[in-house]
Amino acid sequence: GVAPLAEEALQPVAALVDKEANDETKNTLLAVLGACMRRTETLPAEAAKTLCKNFESGSDSVRRAALLCAAEALQATELLAGAGGLVPSLCKVVQTAEKKPGLRGDAVHAALMLVKVAPHDPAAEAEMDKCKFWGYLTSPGSYFCALPSLDGLGAGVGVALAGLADAVLRDHQARFAKLRPEEKAVAYGLMAGVLAHVEYAVHSAAAAAMRRSHGGEPETVRGIVDGLHS
Repeated sequence: GVAPLAEEALQPVAALVDKEANDETKNTLLAVLGACMRRTETLPAEAAKTLCKNFESGSDSVRRAALLCAAEALQATELLAGAGGLVPSLCKVVQTAEKKPGLRGDAVHAALMLVKVAPHDPAAEAEMDKCKFWGYLTSPGSYFCALPSLDGLGAGVGVALAGLADAVLRDHQARFAKLRPEEKAVAYGLMAGVLAHVEYAVHSAAAAAMRRSHGGEPETVRGIVDGLHS
């Protein structure tokens, strides 16, 4: 089967990622690494360390490949409780994107992983609070507000943005309830923006999330409708 092969390949591939100097080859290896971690439901400490290094100091293409590698691995929900080691570096991507607009697509992928990990790891959530993650995400005027209408957003980032809006509204209800109305409006506005996005993959992902998670929540629906008209 595939799982034994993935288990056998995991450590050698992780070591190759760390040593590889060519970006194109490294990106391919990162894609393989993500698949291996997902199949084996393991996130070795050395692989996590390599990912964090590439989140923070990789070239643009390698940073994105490392983020997609981690996102692929975390499709195995068993890994969410053990992914806390990625959190500081993921937060750093979100923070850096405030001053470097070119990183904002990467920040969406990073933020989506953070909101997935937090419910499974109290220490990760504490680290996110320390890094003021929720301020970046829900403050009025945050760069996240403008992302749904960003030219050249791309389907991949747009679908991740739909997932981010969905996860904030679905998995963080206790925190969401404590937000000020203007902060809630930011989260509703994200979902409204992806629902109205021109890319089919983006608005269909958002619509699927609405049907799956939020159709029976009148307050959420009202907030999103207000976002569509803002």
